[in-house]
Amino acid sequence: MLDESRFVFLKSDSTGSQAAITLQHFRERLIEVRALFQYGMSQRDITQRNLVSLEKELRGMIGSIDRSSNMKNLLISADASQEALQEVITRLNLAADLLDMQITPKRREMLYQKYREISKSLTLAIQRLQSKQ
Repeated sequence: MLDESRFVFLKSDSTGSQAAITLQHFRERLIEVRALFQYGMSQRDITQRNLVSLEKELRGMIGSIDRSSNMKNLLISADASQEALQEVITRLNLAADLLDMQITPKRREMLYQKYREISKSLTLAIQRLQSKQ
């Protein structure tokens, strides 16, 4: 589900343009992940490993934003961006918890609802990662 080799993390602020490129990579990656949840992958095929890997990737995004003054300066609101990413992480963790439990029809329904919530949360995170114009 996730190809971490394609993901770029900004380790230091060398230039504002590097920060802008990294933010664009973040947005593109979130769009790809949202597409997976919406139509690119059967909900039955999503595994705990997929969810944990994505959660790790999103924590990396939050950390990169937190450490980069250039990224913070480019964002309309760095706090809102990080909060939106954290909301996706919360939904991912709830879905992972449901996968840990014995699957009943009711829990499967709850799990699929979490996947829809993840998709909606990703949409908000994509919007919040927009740069200032």
